[in-house]
Amino acid sequence: MNTFCYFLFILFKSCVTILDIEENNTCQLSFKQYAFLPISINMKDETNLPILIVDDNSQYAQLLRKILESSFGFNNITSVSDTKDAKDLIDSDPEKFRLLFIDYNFPTGYTGGELLGDLHKANQMHGKAAFLITSEPSLSNVDQATKAGALGVVVKPFSRTDLQTKIERALRFLDNENDTF
Repeated sequence: MNTFCYFLFILFKSCVTILDIEENNTCQLSFKQYAFLPISINMKDETNLPILIVDDNSQYAQLLRKILESSFGFNNITSVSDTKDAKDLIDSDPEKFRLLFIDYNFPTGYTGGELLGDLHKANQMHGKAAFLITSEPSLSNVDQATKAGALGVVVKPFSRTDLQTKIERALRFLDNENDTF
């Protein structure tokens, strides 16, 4: 008998849940621990690039941090759980962070799009590449983020491949922004 299997991968805290659904509709559930394998990115020596993650969901923030560290080798990552804290941190040292991952929705009502807008108005986006993180991308929040200088949107749940594409884009943007003619 020929059996077909479909796989559903759910990533959570470096554990992968594999759900095998066989042709006869029986399911076999297995939990396996996988190490994050490095993905090659053409980086000069960007592992010390200062990164700020702004997300009120600590599990997503930890997952993003783990992927950035384990898969891409970044080692200078700061996380905050609130847009106001992020704004205060950037205001205190506007040149500190070069790559920003900012969630859209926050319980305080001060959205990630508004934070990006405030940074843009204060001329604090120069020398930075930013991505809006959201589980519900809409035209209005994507438009708000890109008008404020974000390079794009990272949709939750995110993958290493998607992050690799975004990081490569951010590094090209930062290299081009720093070129002088």
